[in-house]
Parts: sequence; C-alpha cells; structure tokens
Amino acid sequence: MPANVLRKRLSQMVLADEHLILLDCPPSLSLLTVNALVASDYCLIPIESGSKYSLDGYEDLEELIRDVRDVNPKLDILGVLITRHDGRKNVCKAMKVAIQRRFGAQVFQTAITSSAKIQEAEASKRSIFQHDRQSNGARDFMALGREVLGRLQLHIPVSSNDVQDHPSGRGSLPQ
Repeated sequence: MPANVLRKRLSQMVLADEHLILLDCPPSLSLLTVNALVASDYCLIPIESGSKYSLDGYEDLEELIRDVRDVNPKLDILGVLITRHDGRKNVCKAMKVAIQRRFGAQVFQTAITSSAKIQEAEASKRSIFQHDRQSNGARDFMALGREVLGRLQLHIPVSSNDVQDHPSGRGSLPQ
C-alpha cells in the first residue's frame, strides 16, 4: 500500500525520543490525509467553531480513521481542537458548547481563536511564528503545543522563542 511508504520513511529517520513530527493536512479526506493517518500514531481533529458543517464532516473522518486502523491499529485520536473560535459570536459559543458536549475530555482546553494575524500569515505563506510570534494566534498555538506534550506525557520546555523558522515557511520545534 502506498501509504506505508510514508510510515516506513518516517520510521527510518533518526530522531531522539523527544522529537515529534507533525503532518498538517488540508481539510479534505484526500490520499494525502489517508497517507498521513497510516503513518501516524496520533491525530488531532480540528473542528471550526463557527461552522456546523465542520462538526457534520467529523463523521466522515471518524469512518476514515476506523478504516485506517485496519492498516495502522496504533492510530489514536489525541484530541479534538476547536479552531477559528470567536468568543464574541453566539454561533461560535453555541458550537463550542456542542463540541464539548459531544467529545467531552477529548476536547483540548486550548482553542485557536479567529485572528487577522493568522489569516495574514496564511496569505503570506508564513507560519504565525514568522509573521508575528507575539500575536494571540501564536500564543494559542504555543498553548496547544504544551497541551499536546502533556497528553503525550512528554516534558519538553517550549516557548515561542524555541520555534525555529523552517525553509518551507512553517515553524518547527528545535531539534
């Protein structure tokens, strides 16, 4: 299966125990997403707080994860991440409550807020840390990073100054 190629290549990389590889996939259930799930131990499920369609689409992703587990039984959901959250909007508040009710303890405490700085970073094809590491969006992602490390029971001190610029335009943690 072609998806196993990515898993095999990743397993051949020489990494210390404290290294993580994050595979950020587009919001579609494409072959890229399938390959990333087959190669992963964990996945994060992003759900946009202002969109009921995002919550509805979760069922398709859940089915895909069940199918991928036939090939990769180690795959586990690390958590559900609320994204594009705007606490001033009633629809976002209501969706956040619905997401928390549906997924309970799986929901990360950190929500990624809707932010002009994040949109600017996306438009310029730069990480939020390259664009404005002092922004609320950067703080949200750092808090998420700490929460992910906590769920994985890894104790790596991380600050926004630790994020290194990567040639691809994405930030990466130190090696």
